[in-house]
Amino acid sequence: MTLTYWTSGDNAEFELIDRHTKRTIKTKRGVNCWHPATRYRHNPDGTWSQPGGSEYNFMTIDGITEVVELPEHGGPFRMSNNEALVREAKATAARGECRNEPYEAGR
Repeated sequence: MTLTYWTSGDNAEFELIDRHTKRTIKTKRGVNCWHPATRYRHNPDGTWSQPGGSEYNFMTIDGITEVVELPEHGGPFRMSNNEALVREAKATAARGECRNEPYEAGR
């Protein structure tokens, strides 16, 4: 099985695919947001800097909120089980907050 994760704006889609037949077994869609732990910084020259380390998104699908870790040097995404990140994502989703970009407020 292969799990594929797509995002576009605040849309998220997961596809579970049979690696041998390449057939999609299941597709789920939901809302994708940048996790509060990921904040790009505004530089004096007007550019933005990544925070360093992994970046995090969270998505809510069928009422379930999960955190996706995007490794710093690329590679496959991972579902995070970091309790603090998951707790913050669930609280953010419960408040109805969703950032479509990883930039700090007031850009």
